[in-house]
Amino acid sequence: EGLDGLLQILVSQLGSDDVNMLTCATGILSNLTCNNARNKALVTQSGGVEALIHAVLRAGEKEDVAEPAVCALRHLTSRHPDAELAQNAVRLHYGIPAITKLLGQPHYWPVVK
Repeated sequence: EGLDGLLQILVSQLGSDDVNMLTCATGILSNLTCNNARNKALVTQSGGVEALIHAVLRAGEKEDVAEPAVCALRHLTSRHPDAELAQNAVRLHYGIPAITKLLGQPHYWPVVK
């Protein structure tokens, strides 16, 4: 409770060009969406899936951004009432090719987990 505003701010910060901001925002979102259905639903409804996919695409070789972003996407796409909405958003916003691209890069093996 009481995190609604923070979660929305974090989702908006995913559009930042500042790598430190992206690192922090993706990490915090990953932590706050872990095993918390309310936070997962709020982030999903706030456009978090699309924003996380764009963060992954912009991360390039920055594993500090890609790993928590992919973890947050994993959290958002399972075990909450809006999980199917999040799964569809991943497909609609070309998240599958973005994540698949990471698999071809050997330094991204921690992301595969």
